[in-house]
Amino acid sequence: MRRVTFSILPVLVLAVFGLSAQAGQFKTFRGTVTKITDGDTIHFRPNTLKEGDKDWVIRMISTDTAETHLPGPGGIYTQGYWGDKGAEKLGKLLSLGETVEVDSYGVDVHNRVLGRIYKRGNVDVNLEMLKSGWAALYIICDKVSCDERTDYRKACDIAKDRGLGLFNPNKRLPMLPFIFRSIHQKRPLAKFVGNVRTHRFFDPTDYGKVPLCDRTFFMTKTDAKRAGYVYAGQ
Repeated sequence: MRRVTFSILPVLVLAVFGLSAQAGQFKTFRGTVTKITDGDTIHFRPNTLKEGDKDWVIRMISTDTAETHLPGPGGIYTQGYWGDKGAEKLGKLLSLGETVEVDSYGVDVHNRVLGRIYKRGNVDVNLEMLKSGWAALYIICDKVSCDERTDYRKACDIAKDRGLGLFNPNKRLPMLPFIFRSIHQKRPLAKFVGNVRTHRFFDPTDYGKVPLCDRTFFMTKTDAKRAGYVYAGQ
């Protein structure tokens, strides 16, 4: 495990960090894996939680895996094979009861802790999911900051070029998870899409104009402009 100082903060306090954070703007917690929900979400119990306290739900930042049980109007929706394979891959990387470290970057609107997971040997589990191809890159920037990692983009490019996981040309994922969620939860696409190479950004529905591994999503036009991107729309 990495040599770090551990502390505990209530989720209410963690929320002040916003939806994402730059390197260094995080708190690290050691604890155990109690459940694997899908390919980008686990349940985690920090060592310092008291008896009766609920485990944390960790949403792995900068990754997005196929949905396994997405609630929406009319029922629960799944991406079937691809969702199952993503969960299976994460289950091979992490074992129930395993001690891990989570760098927490705050909480999202669903009260999930946004985190990067490390297992023994300083293995970045988020990165390993991207390397496997069972997770797509999904970097979101808000008014606070971004989680920009060049190694994550490289892992995405390699997995895509090699046709791994979701990108297997013989069994390619038909629809990226964020599109699947938008359709089945009847929520219009709302995040502006930036190209990290050109520093131009596009309207939410024009995400296809930016290659997958070059995308950075912004909550607002102001966030994109603050990050140095130029609007490419009319």
